Amino acid sequence: MELGYENGINDYLSYGAKYALIVDKSVDSNDDGPTFYDNSDLGFYLNFHLMEPLKLPDNFDIYMGPVISLKTMSFQTGARYNFGELFGVYASAQYNFFPTLARSEISGLYPYKFVFSAGITLSF
Repeated sequence: MELGYENGINDYLSYGAKYALIVDKSVDSNDDGPTFYDNSDLGFYLNFHLMEPLKLPDNFDIYMGPVISLKTMSFQTGARYNFGELFGVYASAQYNFFPTLARSEISGLYPYKFVFSAGITLSF
């Protein structure tokens, strides 16, 4: 599950934050396995938007940029399609380069892996 916020600086740049909750089904619920902190992450990002440079339609955007979070340093890219002023869909891919503040025993959930997400967007 992922929940995020994004604010545009101009037609080319935006910044935002996102919270992710990762479900690890390999951990037995009876074990003293990972805690809520271990399976969650809070990150901040800066995106460059290609809608204007590529002269894409107003309702379609491709973006990319760095992400720094409590668990990893990453790079993300994605696409967003808006059906109207309030509602849209997105798909995103992120590669986690290296760990930041993750504990070593759970850091395998985050670094050196691709993360894919898709969902809806709501504009307020």
